[in-house]
Amino acid sequence: MEISTDLFLGDSKKELKKIPDNSIDLIVTSPPYADQRKSTYGGISADKYVEWFLPISEQLLRVLKPTGTFILNIKEKVVEGERGTYVMELILAMRKQGWLWTEEFIWAFLCLCNRTSKHTGRVGLSASIFFRNPQMPRQKNGFPLLSLTQTASQHKSSNQNIFL
Repeated sequence: MEISTDLFLGDSKKELKKIPDNSIDLIVTSPPYADQRKSTYGGISADKYVEWFLPISEQLLRVLKPTGTFILNIKEKVVEGERGTYVMELILAMRKQGWLWTEEFIWAFLCLCNRTSKHTGRVGLSASIFFRNPQMPRQKNGFPLLSLTQTASQHKSSNQNIFL
């Protein structure tokens, strides 16, 4: 079996249009968080976030195979002790778009920033939200990573076409 990889560098809104329908098995993305890193990403305000992301998720749904999985790594900003709601709003909007919200896991990581950063050595937490294509047959236990651990004879999904 030949495995090939295509890498696209550019704006996802443009690059996704180059990818054929139903051709990707796994999509993993960590888009810019709302109101974060304005100097790096330009910043997207929380009240415009859903509107900004839905055209991207529409293209992601188009390119994802019926047996595919989409993992969205995202975290709400906390302002004055309260978490923002844009991630919940995005999940609800994506469900209306046709996505099935499967699961949410918390990713704990150690910040290995440079020595002068106040965040070096800090443990960070971020949500990874799993969606699946609505055409995907329902898994018995609903655990979205099951397809990544099954043998090829048990599941038709593969890791040949992954969009990161």
